[in-house]
Amino acid sequence: MNLKEYLISNKKRSVLLISIMLIMGGVIPLMIFTFFPDPENPYTIKQITLESETDETKIQALLYTPHDAARGTPGIVVAHGFCGNKQYMQPLSIELVKRGFTVVAIDFRGHGSSEGELPAVRRALDENPIDGDMLAAVNYLEDKMDAGHIGLVGHSMGGATSLRVSQNHPDKIEAVVSIGMIGTDYKLDKISNVLMAFGRLEQIFSQQQGLEFLEEYTGKKNVEIGKLYGDFDDGDATKVILGNTEHLFEVIDPVILEATVQWFEQAFNGEEANDVVITVVAHQISFLIALTGVTMLCFLLIYLLKEWIFQRKEEIPTISFAEEDALGKVMILYILGALLGAILFLLPFSYLFQAVPVSMGHILYAFIVGMALGLLLMYYLIKIRPNKDLSLSDIPQNIRGMCPTSPYRSLSYGVIAGLILTTAISALMHWSTNAAFLTLREIGAVFGMVILFFPFLFIKEFFLRNIHERVRSKNRFKEYFSMVGVGIFVDNLLIILLAGVSWQNPNSDLGFIALSMTAVIIFSVIQHFLVTWIYMNSGRNILGSTMALCIIYGWMIVNFFPFGVNSGFF
Repeated sequence: MNLKEYLISNKKRSVLLISIMLIMGGVIPLMIFTFFPDPENPYTIKQITLESETDETKIQALLYTPHDAARGTPGIVVAHGFCGNKQYMQPLSIELVKRGFTVVAIDFRGHGSSEGELPAVRRALDENPIDGDMLAAVNYLEDKMDAGHIGLVGHSMGGATSLRVSQNHPDKIEAVVSIGMIGTDYKLDKISNVLMAFGRLEQIFSQQQGLEFLEEYTGKKNVEIGKLYGDFDDGDATKVILGNTEHLFEVIDPVILEATVQWFEQAFNGEEANDVVITVVAHQISFLIALTGVTMLCFLLIYLLKEWIFQRKEEIPTISFAEEDALGKVMILYILGALLGAILFLLPFSYLFQAVPVSMGHILYAFIVGMALGLLLMYYLIKIRPNKDLSLSDIPQNIRGMCPTSPYRSLSYGVIAGLILTTAISALMHWSTNAAFLTLREIGAVFGMVILFFPFLFIKEFFLRNIHERVRSKNRFKEYFSMVGVGIFVDNLLIILLAGVSWQNPNSDLGFIALSMTAVIIFSVIQHFLVTWIYMNSGRNILGSTMALCIIYGWMIVNFFPFGVNSGFF
């Protein structure tokens, strides 16, 4: 048997081979498009530590320096949005440094690798502690890099911060780009050369609001999106442009990135450049290829882990409750339980859990607790109360039926599987798209989240997997994708409806809800693909899948939500 026949004669070996090929085929170009996207304009990237001008909080940043940078080279500060970090802004930073600009991309306090906590302040027009975080980068460009001109570009919260800092320090800032944040509540006459950019599918802002900004900044009527007004030399140039995406992905939208690069080319070099080549699409495709390979490899390891831990054929549980009920009826019970929990418990519990250490963590935790209680209450009202043959004591018995394998082995399996997934994805994301490796305090926070979430996610898993056991199939992959599809549907139906009615609502708080729901849907889809595979390979024991789900929840929350108790968004 030759090597080719050996590799393809076994499904596991085939998956391993394909995984390695995808990882290499994605990581190699990803490294090229991160560190060497333009051989004619090389640059270096290094980590630096700044001290916030507000209170000396340690702010971590990435310094992107062109190889031919000379005294007076223009400098640009890049700032992420709420729940973002400096690595997420890396595609934009790379496009700017390729053009010869010195770039400092910061982690705001409480975000990424920076110290401190995001303050409970929102829409402060004159001062905000995070302004000092950005100002530290401005002063670094002035004092350490001898930047001749300085510009600011920020996404969402970073865009608002860029506008505030420019407004309060008009002598320092000569050009501003605000992505996903339209500002009219500022002293616009003090902000020089401002470009507003957002996607056509933006949740919070509408094209009408873009036109209103242009009217206020220019003092003109009948303004148009996409048209340049004013003059860069006079400091009153302005423009509003539209990308082709929604809020979360605006910083990797090629249209917005090219407009941002050209804005600083005009502001600092006097004219648009005709040789701008945006490489973010190739960067993102490479990342997705590598991510596919990493996920396949993790799935293979989780499958092999099952054979090592359980060492016997998995035990498939019987349907635990209401066996006579059809799939649709159980799905309706689940959806109504989630709705009931949100209505009855979300508001009071969100106040009760204010001490959860990450911003908006109290909202998420309140929803999970409310959903668990709502499911139990709905099951009681629909199934137990009208049926004299059922009682609440049947629920623990049914739960035990969903834990057919050894609890210790199942919990161990869930822990190891969750760590495999989060560690592998963190390794790929950390240097390319997101600051994913956790600090010591973040690890502690994840551990706390796992303990807090476990009993309530355990109840959720019990009801969800009872739905899944109704879509059994002899074909393992058909069964897997059926479970994933059903899970995504029941968990996101109400969320999609809520996002739809609040999308681009004139009330910015409702628009923010639409944005939040978009992020929830993305996370929900990811976790269903991951955790369902773990459930199917854990002896179908909800102890294992719940433990893995808790680890993934904790990792995602601490990784993306900033530190700070209720940062004023709700």
